[in-house]
Amino acid sequence: MLELVNGDEEELPLYASFGDGTKISNETVAAVISTIEQQRKLRSWQQGDLLLVDNMLTSHGRMPYTGQRKIVVYLCK
Repeated sequence: MLELVNGDEEELPLYASFGDGTKISNETVAAVISTIEQQRKLRSWQQGDLLLVDNMLTSHGRMPYTGQRKIVVYLCK
């Protein structure tokens, strides 16, 4: 992938650094991933369920999904 962005890591789709621009070490990334996996809460969804997420307070994502789904999104400041 680096060849596609002429060796510029900052152009990679999942690039991240500390606020001062310092590169995040692989060990730190591994520790963050491990912590997320340990704290992950999986939920069984049922028809009609609604999820509200505060993007400033919550790390969130989703697992692979198959089947029909309807996504309705409202973004606010």
